[in-house]
Amino acid sequence: MGIDINRLKRKWWLFLPLVPLLLGTLGYVVIEEWSLIDSFYMTVITVSTVGYREVHDLSPSGQVFTSFLIMGGVGIYAFVISYALQQMIETAEFREQRARRRAKKMNGHYIVCGAGRVGLTVARQLRARKKEVVVIEQDQEMIEELRLEGFVSVLGDATNEEVLTEAAIQKAKGIACVVNSDAENVFISLIARELNAEIFIVARSNSEKTNSKLLKAGANKVLNPFSSTASRMTNTLLKPTVVDFLEVASSDRPFDLAIEEIRIPEGSPLDHCRLSDSQLRQKENVIAAAIQKADKRMIFNPGPEEMIESGDVLIALGTNEGLEQLIQRVGGRVNR
Repeated sequence: MGIDINRLKRKWWLFLPLVPLLLGTLGYVVIEEWSLIDSFYMTVITVSTVGYREVHDLSPSGQVFTSFLIMGGVGIYAFVISYALQQMIETAEFREQRARRRAKKMNGHYIVCGAGRVGLTVARQLRARKKEVVVIEQDQEMIEELRLEGFVSVLGDATNEEVLTEAAIQKAKGIACVVNSDAENVFISLIARELNAEIFIVARSNSEKTNSKLLKAGANKVLNPFSSTASRMTNTLLKPTVVDFLEVASSDRPFDLAIEEIRIPEGSPLDHCRLSDSQLRQKENVIAAAIQKADKRMIFNPGPEEMIESGDVLIALGTNEGLEQLIQRVGGRVNR
């Protein structure tokens, strides 16, 4: 394992504290003719200004030398401490600037506003699905923890337009507004919609009264953690097998089963095609669970005569391999 010479050069200031120790030890050996141990001990108690009594009585030359050693040693150590603090500050600023540069280069990513329990879980699950994520958070300590986990994070207030721009919101696919304040989530949704008319906005609401405000501000979906948890618990009690099936199909656990949303583009082989003629089951062994029409109508369990058209979103159930083959065949794209 070799030594990085360039790195050592950048850390030159770390060797400065050795200078008073070496010069002081050598000085007492030469001037006072003391042993190395006595000279080193005398140097340590001198430059540290602890006020211990001299090892031996000093000669006039030794007293002059000690005076200069104290002034030089204190000056050097004060410089090292101040320089170390400056390096720490500059390092933090450099990390922040680097994170913002990385965020600005992203495209088709997702933004999570707020790194609380919900926001951090959302960010981790998005990353588990191989999505690029930018987290906006105001707490410096949380930002450092996020960066240790490898997240691209931006320090700042998500209600600030400049901070959202730093997170490249104009090029983002979606944003999760999960800060603790409903008012802030409304404001973030409003600014996000102004900056990116196509972005998909999911917002958390702590009160049913806020839902309509979030939707008016531009949110596509509003989720209330309390009602969502209550609904999930109720369904688990009444339909545990159905809930298990849906969790398997929509999770990242190692099961070869998934549900996917595929938007049908214009000119696709499935554009203006009856479901019976699409051969989804025959070619990819995929089931069409539902079709969301361009006007947002949802057709569940579509019949064989149902027409698939460009702009529709096909909700398909099948193996991961089959769904990938279907996406390639229809020339579509995952709707997220």
